Amino acid sequence: MDLGSEVILKFGSNEQKKNFLLPLAKGEKGLGIAFAESEDEKDLSSLSTISERRGEEYFLLGAKRFVLNASLADSFITLYKEPGEGWTTLIGEREREGIEVHPIEKMGLKMISFGNLLLKEVRVPLANRLGREGGGMAHVHHCHQGMGLRRSSSGLGYLSGGF
Repeated sequence: MDLGSEVILKFGSNEQKKNFLLPLAKGEKGLGIAFAESEDEKDLSSLSTISERRGEEYFLLGAKRFVLNASLADSFITLYKEPGEGWTTLIGEREREGIEVHPIEKMGLKMISFGNLLLKEVRVPLANRLGREGGGMAHVHHCHQGMGLRRSSSGLGYLSGGF
């Protein structure tokens, strides 16, 4: 369960790579992404979840819907609207006070868990910000490119009899 690992690999600090990617590679932790708040995970214009920087911390408020692997992930790469213009990407650990995970029961696709994240004044240290402030859209595009490549290579493997 490595959704978003390519974002940390490309944009994360050495400390973030050590803290999040190493346990992920060992199978000790899971990672999820929470970018959009719409059903299709693509409409970023409706983003209302906000982050407010106060000193060396961010305070998060809002909700993320239809988060892949929400009930299994230990950390989430999340996109937040800043008070001014732009978006910031933060890594929020599941055990932080104020994060609630609500699994979604579905009729199909039971092998993939979905859930909603409710964020109530969640405090995230500045050290958990990916890249620079306002650089969040580059992270979203990079993640979606990686997911597209995975889908394409999986389809090619199927067509060539690799499955």
